[in-house]
Amino acid sequence: MTNYRIAIPSLKRHNALKQLTYKFLKHHNIPDHLIYIFVIDKEYETYKIEFPNCNIIVGRFGAKNNKNYITQYFKQGEYIVQLDDDIKNLYETDANKKLSPIENLKDLIDNALLAIDGEDCPVYGIYPIKNGHFMARNAETLSTQLNYLCGAFLIYRNTGLPLRSANLIEDYEWSLLNFLKFGKVLRNNRVCIEANTYTLAGGLQYGNNRNKDNKLAEIKKLMNQYPEYVKLTMKSTKQPDIQFVNKKTIIKNPSLTPLPTVVEEDTTNLLHTYYTGNTIMPDIFVRCLNSWIKLEYEIILFTNEKIENLPEGNITCKPVAENVAASPAQRADLIRFKFLSENSGATWIDLDMFLVRKIPLTKNIISSEQPNRSGGYKSSKTNTPNIGLIRLEDTSIFKDTTQKCIDLKNHKKTTCYMNLFVRLLEQYDLLKYVVDWHCYCPLDWSNMKQSHKESILTSKYGKEIVSIEQIKNNKEIIGIHMWNSFITKYNLTITDQSCFFAQILSL
Repeated sequence: MTNYRIAIPSLKRHNALKQLTYKFLKHHNIPDHLIYIFVIDKEYETYKIEFPNCNIIVGRFGAKNNKNYITQYFKQGEYIVQLDDDIKNLYETDANKKLSPIENLKDLIDNALLAIDGEDCPVYGIYPIKNGHFMARNAETLSTQLNYLCGAFLIYRNTGLPLRSANLIEDYEWSLLNFLKFGKVLRNNRVCIEANTYTLAGGLQYGNNRNKDNKLAEIKKLMNQYPEYVKLTMKSTKQPDIQFVNKKTIIKNPSLTPLPTVVEEDTTNLLHTYYTGNTIMPDIFVRCLNSWIKLEYEIILFTNEKIENLPEGNITCKPVAENVAASPAQRADLIRFKFLSENSGATWIDLDMFLVRKIPLTKNIISSEQPNRSGGYKSSKTNTPNIGLIRLEDTSIFKDTTQKCIDLKNHKKTTCYMNLFVRLLEQYDLLKYVVDWHCYCPLDWSNMKQSHKESILTSKYGKEIVSIEQIKNNKEIIGIHMWNSFITKYNLTITDQSCFFAQILSL
């Protein structure tokens, strides 16, 4: 992956930058055209001479101002690798607490971007102290709780990130604000940094009155704003410092909207979906359509295919215009968002959603899936929103998503449109409409292989298991996302009619 930019804020350190961070980047074969150095106007020519093939950008004076400007300079959705100008090296620790220089920076960045998208959290950092013993005390390689993210090395997706206001504790403030906004921050506890942060002249703190009293004042201000999360500590040197508390969860977390206990019939009785592919529709799609027909739904199927095995029922096929998306999955998402942007309160459902009950008559519904509860991608959240089933009165988010998707037309990641929508849910205050994962994703994607072989599922990644009996008896379980992408990926087939997947289809 090379769809990222290297951003380096710098002040009065062109020589140090050349001998440290720039040398480190060149050692790992990072090309100059990916490097953006943010400097003040007076130093533009100096840096341009020293780094003729890099992008020299006139930024802002001061640490917080220049770092804030970086997020404003790059486009929304771009991936940024932000480094200080005084980095000597990055190190990783092994099981024996031994530290060794990282072998491949590009691999580290690629894995970080995968974690950012996989965890749906736009910020990623590393362990702030070069100490293998301390690093080994962390149980998880990738933690998601409230941790300090050292600003000397950050990777993030430039989407709705908070701006810094503090001058001397800006990295602590930024870590906390991102945690409060996104519910987690990602930190790799097996990688650390070595830098000359306070031993070199110049730097972004140049001109700031970096004394004990000013730092103490900023810490107290943050404590007053967020007393649940911040407390004051004193170092052995009598210097004030910050300690994060209540690390595991967000205290002020929006609650999920529960499904009604009584399921009312949807008077519109109309479902919208999309199909592209062969003229012979895959069996799983036919089975899902039949489950909708069984519940007496009317169906609008957007497709340009002449389907030969369309099931009998109230199905109306409508042609759909081509769009600029790069992949079939992205085209499907863009069709979905554009339609919903023009049709308030319409119900859109994935074609691989098997319905066992009528969809509740609620004006707003957003489906979700179960996040990992253990392993490297362990999440503190209970539900991860998805787009398997959506119904919203307000079309604003769909209009915004549609435009942003068009702007990302050349993005190669298949799920980028879906991830974009999910990230916007908080911005539009729509997380309150996200229903529990049991409602539409009781069968988890991690169990797909097992569901085609075994009748009883076992837990993976610490996730809760739902039985066939629960699906039959729990009225809050409305549908079952059948994960066709995994059926295709693993070429899954039913060989035993007693397997979990076959039991679902027989409901």
